[in-house]
Amino acid sequence: HLSAVRTRCDSASMHTPEVHKQIDFSDSRRIAYQWSLLNVFYFLFVLQESENLEKENAALRKEVKRLTEEAKYLSTVLSNHEPLCTGLSGASTYGTHHGAFHQHISVPHYPL
Repeated sequence: HLSAVRTRCDSASMHTPEVHKQIDFSDSRRIAYQWSLLNVFYFLFVLQESENLEKENAALRKEVKRLTEEAKYLSTVLSNHEPLCTGLSGASTYGTHHGAFHQHISVPHYPL
């Protein structure tokens, strides 16, 4: 019967204010730890997303640069062609002549 008394004493001691404070402190530490983990995971997610956006931004800048160079090249080809093109005499630059396919010039595809 000594074990029954000990059990009652142990269960009675579980309801003291000091034990409740320890339990509350343990719960608050557990919650703080969980929040800390969430913050770390969120930071890692944001960091990964930021790195992905930086890579995408670099690729887009490269594409814009390539397209700008291609536009300059094609503008030069057009400027060189206009004086030679007999179909432009008296017609606007964007007249019916330029709507037709030019068979008398060949422009290599812009090198990538």
